[in-house]
Amino acid sequence: MRALLMLTGAGIASWTLGTAAGRIAELVAGGPVRVRAQLAGTEAVARIEARAPELPIEVETAHLLVVDPAMTTVVPLVLGQVLLGLVVLAVVGCLLAIATSIMRGRVFSRASTRLVGVAGAAALLGAWLVPLCSTVGANDAIAQLSADGLDSAVFTVEPLALLSIAFVVAIAVTTFGVGARLRRYTEGLV
Repeated sequence: MRALLMLTGAGIASWTLGTAAGRIAELVAGGPVRVRAQLAGTEAVARIEARAPELPIEVETAHLLVVDPAMTTVVPLVLGQVLLGLVVLAVVGCLLAIATSIMRGRVFSRASTRLVGVAGAAALLGAWLVPLCSTVGANDAIAQLSADGLDSAVFTVEPLALLSIAFVVAIAVTTFGVGARLRRYTEGLV
């Protein structure tokens, strides 16, 4: 079971780091770069198929192709990928350390409580900072591509997701903290 957890954690971390490294390589290569932008209901016209008439549409998300991106576009996008990799490494590392401790028979301890807190804080910060970096890069890409033709990209973070992460982290930290305290109080009673 321990080996399966370790392999799963290593797989998740490796896949994330490989994907982030590939995106960073694309961003710093010096060629055209695709930038995902979340737009606030920008109106446009588009053809659904080649011979169809143009129809009015509302664009919520777009992939922009920036032929020669400026450093002000590239740096936040690279920073977002670096943060994503660090967050995943931190969360996976903490969870694997907790799983190892649990498998060794030590479920509740101060170290486990701290590891749960660090994993939760990393997840919460990552869920907020990674989209922020993407939005900064998208805003700069839009500024490069348009002459006031598009509104800026919107910084979108699902508040329910952030609240859910915070709630789960608070419950987990509290549970591990109370469990560690109970374990200390009851040591030597048997």
